[in-house]
Amino acid sequence: MNPWSIYFIYGGAAGMVVAVAVVLWLYKSSRNMMLRTLMWLLYVLASMIVMFGAAAFYLINQSTSNLFTAILIANTSMIIWLLLLGSNWGRGRGINPKLSGALIIVMVLMAELLMGITYTLYIEGPKDLLLKSLDSPWFVIPMTLEAAISYVLTERGGRDLFALIAPPWILNMLFNPVMLPGAWFRYSLLASSIIMVMIIILMLDYMHRHKVLQANDMHVMLGASAVMAVMMIIQLAASLGALPWAMYGAALLVDMGWYLAVYVNHKPQLRSIAWLTKPIHVAVFLSLIFIAEAAMGGVISMEMGWLNPGGLSESLSQGLVGIIQFISALTLGPGFMIMMGIEMGWLVAARALEVHNAENRARLILMMVSYALYGVYASSFLPPSLARYPYLEWSMGLGTAGPLSPYLLMAVLGTYAINGAASFLFGARQVCSLTCTAAYMWQGTFYDDLKMIKPTRITPRKGVIRRIHDALMMIMMPSLIVLALLSYLNQIGYVKLALGLDPLVLLYLVSFGIAWYLFFALSPILGTYNCVTYGWCHWGAFNRLMGRIGFFKLVAKDPSICIKCRTRDCARACPTGNSTMPGSFITSGHYKSLTCIGVGDCVEACPYDNIEIHDVRHSLRLNAFRELLASINGRSR
Repeated sequence: MNPWSIYFIYGGAAGMVVAVAVVLWLYKSSRNMMLRTLMWLLYVLASMIVMFGAAAFYLINQSTSNLFTAILIANTSMIIWLLLLGSNWGRGRGINPKLSGALIIVMVLMAELLMGITYTLYIEGPKDLLLKSLDSPWFVIPMTLEAAISYVLTERGGRDLFALIAPPWILNMLFNPVMLPGAWFRYSLLASSIIMVMIIILMLDYMHRHKVLQANDMHVMLGASAVMAVMMIIQLAASLGALPWAMYGAALLVDMGWYLAVYVNHKPQLRSIAWLTKPIHVAVFLSLIFIAEAAMGGVISMEMGWLNPGGLSESLSQGLVGIIQFISALTLGPGFMIMMGIEMGWLVAARALEVHNAENRARLILMMVSYALYGVYASSFLPPSLARYPYLEWSMGLGTAGPLSPYLLMAVLGTYAINGAASFLFGARQVCSLTCTAAYMWQGTFYDDLKMIKPTRITPRKGVIRRIHDALMMIMMPSLIVLALLSYLNQIGYVKLALGLDPLVLLYLVSFGIAWYLFFALSPILGTYNCVTYGWCHWGAFNRLMGRIGFFKLVAKDPSICIKCRTRDCARACPTGNSTMPGSFITSGHYKSLTCIGVGDCVEACPYDNIEIHDVRHSLRLNAFRELLASINGRSR
């Protein structure tokens, strides 16, 4: 590369970065900008646009006439603009902030794009020009530097949501998978997924610590999640071959556009919003996060060889059952489970530091270990041959590891026997508050806050929810038995089902690959732990039935304290809506219910430290204590 080329490429890029960063800084820091000042800022951006536009015009067809035409266009446009600035036009006039901000954003993006086009023409030629330009390092890196410098100049040290997530957001702009050849593709995907999870954690933790947000925070929350969802869907489509990977550069342009829109219009606001009073907004936010993580998890799973892109693409052409298989492959795949595990694990660890009860803290730590071993490793990486053994690959009961074939019959029966016995002895919390993925998802800091969210007009009342729960509990087990019988008969060839998929496997995919995440995203509207409160989870229903007839119960140490209590904090803290708990403590000294799964929030919330969780361990200790007393009394006689 000759010295002129080095000056042209690196000098032009550096000048562009400095010019754009200074323009953004001056525009952002000006309190009452006048039209004349704005025109000077636009002049700088217009100079960049004309310079690179004219250069691109010449490079498309390098002829003498094109060279002089480019020079003429550049000089004429700049002279006209300078004459306009030298006149009295616009003197003393104010500006429309929204219109001026939009002009700044559009011109910055145009300048960046034209620089990418110019350098791509100069280095690689005109083939696939636009997409190559968007994926070029000469577009991506200067754009990232401009965003970073403008952030440092004006937003550094800010304490709102935008100032918090901007650094990782800007860093993520660098990781365009097709920007560089070779191993960059895989490493950029992994880096991008880690940064995305980091941004989600920052947003959720911020909302946990700030129950009242500025209006800007709500816009950032929804906008960031929407942009992430769009970018991850494009990556997923590219991984499946539905779009060229080069399209990711277009998503990056949208990403930068959103960042600039927030940056330019970002100002402290007096108007505040309690997000707990906005369940629909929060539900949209959670839905977008889920879509982004599911798509990115699918991309990572395909890149690591855990999912077959060809098989996934083929399933989309197989009707409704194929679509169910496609969605479930993403949501139950190891890529998504690992990403979600990191995000939720951070929040659960933070919650473990907040709780005061030692047993609750121990359960939260065990829950994290259980998710890693049972939710990720056992479900995705254990050899399929282990499905013939109970419990190991049967995390959600029937259908988890396959149909009810004679080969797997003993494994299924053994799984229900082991879990039934454990729930009888220790309560359904050994599943619903420990080994189940739902427990891991519900009990982090932000997600635990959702139980305080204000119901909407479309949220069912508690009485209606209870009737739905009881009705589903009545039909759940008979229906499950019928499906199990159909699955068994289909496996031995006695009947031939035309579903294309075993009914138990289909039930598992629909229940835990689709419905669960849908209900989870809608929890701000339907309520938390809706798998328990509405009773639609057949695996939880079985274990809760066994827990109800077993040893597990909540016990008031001193029921007389409950009589004097006026706060009912235990009932308000319960995420599954056990509002009759205080009355049961008063009348019987303990509480048992199908919807009590031993989360332990009531223990934490009781201002008198008057609630204990009892299971078979307490019964054994009590019997041993009674035997000891009897032995002592016998000796004394």
